[in-house]
Amino acid sequence: MSAPRDPSPTASAPVADVSAGSQIAWILRGLIVLQLLACALLGIFFSHHLARFITVAGCYVLALVVVLSVHMLVTGMQFFLAWLGRPPLPKEQRVNFFSALSTYDREIDASMRGIWLANPFFAKAPLAEPSVPVRALPILCVHGYFCTRAVWLPFARTAAARGYRCAAITLEPAFSDIDGYVDAIGRGIDALLAASGSAHLVVVAHSMGALAVRAYLRARPDARVLQLVTLGAPHHGTRLATLSRAANARQMRRESAWLAALNRAETPETLARITSIYSTHDNIVTPYQTAELAGATNRLVCRIGHVSLLYSSLVWDEIFSAIEAIEAGAARAARATSA
Repeated sequence: MSAPRDPSPTASAPVADVSAGSQIAWILRGLIVLQLLACALLGIFFSHHLARFITVAGCYVLALVVVLSVHMLVTGMQFFLAWLGRPPLPKEQRVNFFSALSTYDREIDASMRGIWLANPFFAKAPLAEPSVPVRALPILCVHGYFCTRAVWLPFARTAAARGYRCAAITLEPAFSDIDGYVDAIGRGIDALLAASGSAHLVVVAHSMGALAVRAYLRARPDARVLQLVTLGAPHHGTRLATLSRAANARQMRRESAWLAALNRAETPETLARITSIYSTHDNIVTPYQTAELAGATNRLVCRIGHVSLLYSSLVWDEIFSAIEAIEAGAARAARATSA
């Protein structure tokens, strides 16, 4: 059944994207400067010691490769640790060498795109507006740990092509208690509903952002949120969170007191509004089963890394499938009420 559509999309105000400050963007710009400085210093070092073997330009290229290799090594270690802590997968979910290399390559591309380009320089870029008849349910996008709203730019273009209005928010301060993001999420919901003229919306949230939205729903059981779709969310924590002492990272540790309280507080009605999409090959949320949420709709995908979930067309199809099911249900309920 086709989703309900707004018969007069031009009557609604443009969607306002709600952004916090630029703390994360500026931190990442500073890290880029430090990496470029390291590259320059390494280039000077190599040119003094390797000039007999390669050109000066080659020395600086080698320095850049060394700097970038640190990121590649860290990502590789994440996948290795996730593999160590993962129980054996069914045959249809396993990867061969080339498939594993492809998964690793896509995760490197996705994470470096965020660190070097999207998050530091496009945190306030406008999201695409739909140019086709506009669907009734707008989408609020919420990012994960130490990211900005910029990670949603590609998804928003695809959503706009399908007729969805999207808005995105940036959660700051970067290392705040997760409950501290509740007000920002509420403002984002209010702004999107006011701009779109809709009475309800869907929230799509990645990683830590999903926990922040669940905290919002615990504090303010909001009937305006028809569905929460989570991507790679550490609903029961992740082992890698032990590597950080930030407040939000401590809350994401395996079976933390904060997570236990959040899970106890949710009602079956709230859980029924959640769809959790997660990957067997997540390199950040480990073990991957921690993304399963009892009482919610759980959708498992394979061969997709944690950041890659944001850019996967397969995951996008899963998101739109979940939203369209909600739209169809809302349409049936509206017809039954009118009858």
